[in-house]
Formats: sequence, C-alpha cells, structure tokens
Amino acid sequence: MVRRVMMCLWIGIIASALYSQKVVPKNFEKAKKYLKEQKYQKSIDECKDIIQKSPSYSPVYKLIAQAYYTTGDKDNAIQYLIQAIELDGGEDFENYNSVATIQREMGDYEGAVKYYDKYLQNLDSTSSKYQKAQEYLKTCETRAYLKAHPVDFHPIRLEGAVNSDESEYMPSFTLDGQEMVFTRRTGNDEDLYFALLDSSGLYSEVLPFESINSSSNEGMQSISADGRVIFFTICDNRKTFGSCDIFYTVRGSKGYTKPENLGLKINSDAWDAQPSIAADGKRLYFSSRRKGGFGGSDIYVSYLNNRQWSEPVNLGPEINTSDDEESPFIHADGTTLYFRSNGHQGMGDFDIFKASFNPLNKSWSEVQNIGYPINTEANDGAFAVSLDGSKAYYASDALSRNQEGRPNLDILYFDLPMSMRPKPATYVRLFVSDFEGNSLSKVQCDLIDIETDSLIYSGMTNAAGEMLFAIVPGSNYLLGFNKQGYSYRSEHIQLDTVLQFSSPFEMSIVLDKIPDLDKKESPPIVLNNIFFDSGSEVLKPESNSEINYLYQLLHENPNVKIRILGHTDNVGQPVDNQKLSSQRAESVKNALIVKGIMPDRIQALGLGESQPIASNATEEGRKQNRRTEFVLVGSL
Repeated sequence: MVRRVMMCLWIGIIASALYSQKVVPKNFEKAKKYLKEQKYQKSIDECKDIIQKSPSYSPVYKLIAQAYYTTGDKDNAIQYLIQAIELDGGEDFENYNSVATIQREMGDYEGAVKYYDKYLQNLDSTSSKYQKAQEYLKTCETRAYLKAHPVDFHPIRLEGAVNSDESEYMPSFTLDGQEMVFTRRTGNDEDLYFALLDSSGLYSEVLPFESINSSSNEGMQSISADGRVIFFTICDNRKTFGSCDIFYTVRGSKGYTKPENLGLKINSDAWDAQPSIAADGKRLYFSSRRKGGFGGSDIYVSYLNNRQWSEPVNLGPEINTSDDEESPFIHADGTTLYFRSNGHQGMGDFDIFKASFNPLNKSWSEVQNIGYPINTEANDGAFAVSLDGSKAYYASDALSRNQEGRPNLDILYFDLPMSMRPKPATYVRLFVSDFEGNSLSKVQCDLIDIETDSLIYSGMTNAAGEMLFAIVPGSNYLLGFNKQGYSYRSEHIQLDTVLQFSSPFEMSIVLDKIPDLDKKESPPIVLNNIFFDSGSEVLKPESNSEINYLYQLLHENPNVKIRILGHTDNVGQPVDNQKLSSQRAESVKNALIVKGIMPDRIQALGLGESQPIASNATEEGRKQNRRTEFVLVGSL
C-alpha cells in the first residue's frame, strides 16, 4: 500500500513538472526582449521574478544564465545552468556544453572535463559538434593534468644593463656566453643591441649595432656559436621579398658587414622570420608562412652545403600543426628544439614545447609541453636555453613597469625543469699556430665521434687562428687538423661522463710544416686516437677514425712515405715490450694496406720502452708513453 502511494506521488510530481514546462510564464518573453536589447539587469530581474513564481520552469534558468554570462558574472551563469540541468534531467543537453565552456574559460578544467563528457554522450560521433567538443575535452584534460602537476618556476630579472625602461626580448648568446644579442623596442621601432659579459658575470656594456639598425624594424635574431655571423629579421622593407625576410651580417676586422638578404631559397613572398642557427653553423631553423605548409606558420630547416643554403625542409607533422608554430630555438646539443605553438595541446594561446631529434632514424620525438606555470593561459613567448641546459632566458612584462607605470618587456631567466632540459653541452676553443707562434688561418678541423665514426663538426680557423664549437657528453672524440703544407695532427677528447663538463676545453694546437722530405724526416706525430686493449696488438674499433685520417693523408699525397712507430711503458719485460710495440706498429700498417695504400710506402718499427716522453712513475705518465706515432720519411 505504501509503495503504491509513493508511486502515485512521484507520478503526480512528474506530471506537474511537465505541465509547468508547457505553461510559459507571462513575463518570459519580456525577459528575452530585455536580453536582446542588452538591458541585462532588467532581464535578470524579470527572470528572478519568474523563478520565484514558477521555480520548475527550466528555460528561465538558461535565460538568466545567459544574461549573467554576458555581464561577466560567470559564477552565477554556471549556478543557474546547473539548476536548469537538474530540473530538466539534461533534456536540453546543450546546457552541458555551456557549463563546460564557462568552466574552461574560468580555468576549472576538471569541472569542464566532467560536463564535456556528459555533452559528448548526447551527440552523434560523426557530427562536427562532436569533433569540436572532443577537441575541447582533450584540451581541458591536458590543462587539468598540467595544473595538477606544476613545475618549479621562479623567474628572475636579468641583472646588469640589458633591461631598461624600454622593452627587451629575443635573447641569443654566443657559445661561450661572452656576448648576448637582443631586440629592443623603442616606441614602434625595433633595433638590435649587443651586450658583453664582464668579469663579474654581468652583461654590463650594452651597445646598438650601428651597422645593422635602420629606419626599418630589425629583430628576432640569432648569433652564431663563435659570434661571427648574425641572422635576423627585417620586415616591410624594399629589400624584402615578402612581408618579413631573414638577413645576415658577418663580423670582419672592421666590424659587421652591411646586412644581406639570404635570398629566395630561404625567403619567400610570404612571412619568413625568427631564425635560429645551430651551433655547428650548418643548420638554420626558422618560421615561415609560405605555401605548402601544414597551416598558418610552420618551422623549417635549411642546410649549409658548399657555402650555399639548401631549399628549406618542413619539419613535418610531428612538429607542425594546422595552426602556428613559431620562434624555434635549437640547443647547442644539436638535437633539442624548443618552439612555441598554439596548435599543440597546452595551457593557453601560445605555449612553449620541446622535441628531440633522433639522428639515427631521422625522426622527432613526441612534442612535450614544458609545463605549468611556465606556460599559462596567456600568450607565452620564445626563449633560449643555456649551454649546460640548466637555465632558460625569455621576455616577460610580469616583473617590470616603465616610468609611466605601464608594463614593459624585460629579459628574465629561470631554472629549467630537469625533465625539460637538453643534453648538457660545453665548448672547445682552439688556437692553432705554427712552431714560431704564428696563428694559422683556414686550418681544417674535424670533430669525429670515434665510437660511431661519424662527423660531428667540420670547420676552419679564422684569421686569428681561432675556432669555437660545441661538444656534448656521452662519447669520445677525435679532433683532426689539416692544412696544406703542414703535418696532420689529431687530439683525443674523452667525454663519456657528464662530470667532465664543469669547464670548457681550451686548446692550443701547434702544426709543423712538412719539411723537404728528400733532405730530412718530419718530427714524430702522435696518433692520439689509436687504441689497443692491454697487452694486445689488435686495433680496437675506435681506432677506425684515426686510420681513416692517416689514409686520407697518404691518399692526398701519393708520393709521401711514412714510418709507424710503436711505443710502450716500462711495465713488464723489455723484450716483451719490444715485441708488443712492433706488433702494434704492424697492425696500423696492415690497416692502411687493407684500405689500399701500397706496402712500400709504409715502414713499421717497434721501439718498446726505449723512448719515453713522460715519467713511468705515474699512471698518467705511463699512459702517455703507451703511444703510436708516425713520421714522414721521404718521397717515392
């Protein structure tokens, strides 16, 4: 009997609610009219009157929510929409979408996920509405996750003289950090400036680039690792092919040269800007709106071959989307790319992302958002990352106000989260001279990973005999030096641990002129990258790079003959050491013969422990004594 009474009661309540939905309150049309006339408060007042008299009439809750939303009162808008959903049981399922949209706008991403889920359950999965809601759901899930897992972020305004009452942004640095280039905007005019690092570690001296700056806007620049070349952007100029083009200038003995357009291989009739030159100087990344991309602006790369830039290559769908990808920064490790995008899932309009390139399979890793609150709901700009990967530099108005109290952009820095750091890198600074101390220009220097026998870097010394290039941990390297008329020389850099990156490598290299081989032999030259296991005469695979260089020397000088010299330390019996040194010299000779050098051009001589170059009392000394050398001994 009780159950039958309750059933009748529920039927009566439902019938009453359905009837009240059909009976439209007299002043409902009046409330709608006020809303249309933008008389929002009057519309709200009429709606409240209806709610008081007909609290079960759900359409009025949607109407008052719309009025509150239009006035900016999103809290009340959500409250009334939820009441509408409770009253009609979700029959008007567009209310789910409205609640989710407002929550998304307010940053309540977890709440928005809940209501987008409910909304999607009521849609045809093939409809455009479904696809759009699915995108918003994914965005809210991403933002909810990022906010629930914030990263440490404590930005600091860059000390020194770079920041001013004007706006400064887009910093770039030479590899050694001694020089910084940035853009300063005064009014509507953008110009390039450089700052020099002083002994206290501050960029205290700031000067404009007089030879570059003009009445046009110059900005969005990148300086090469050694500071010799600057790539930058000029917009709306008679020398541009499109709205913006990439230009370059080269540092000479009298300063930087007159800027030149990079030409139609790099630039197009569209927008081409924001260059980032790789530390090896052989790859130029930039953003472009040219035809043939995936969407608005895409990131491209061009390769330098024989002093000519190649046709730009789009980085592909792993990086680029149907929206905008801009402001690329390629780190000195050569593989880690940072860029900003409004096409990948993130916190706001533009977020900063990271991706890594795998040179083995020539593909990009999955793009990663660098995290909240580095990225926010606002428009986040580009940044540069320090050589060791620990710090990021960027521009923001969060900590700055000009004399008039308005925010202006300053350059800030912060500690980059460990998971978002690139491989740490350091640099090698070389000075190459002859035995008289004269600097040698145009000396070919090759950096070879001896474990993979792959070329990492190739370049030439400048007029002062100097060279600067990046190097990363995880391997051992051969440094090979060649110059016409001088003996080949190699060095070995061991970087199989990160612990050796506390300081850069500063090296002075001396090359000896090749003597008249009909009259005298050359001095012995150590082959620093020939390796054997202890007590063995078998060449280790890491020796291949050195063998290749020695082969190249003989191949390019077909009349030259050499003598291979084997040496040991004094550990063990002298007769055994003599035998081992002879066998090792023969191993090097045989490796060259296998590559095609005639046997009569190569002598092999073992000298055992008879000619030490260091003390055998220490392990370091014994290591130096265990060596392989070669001597140029004459001509055919």
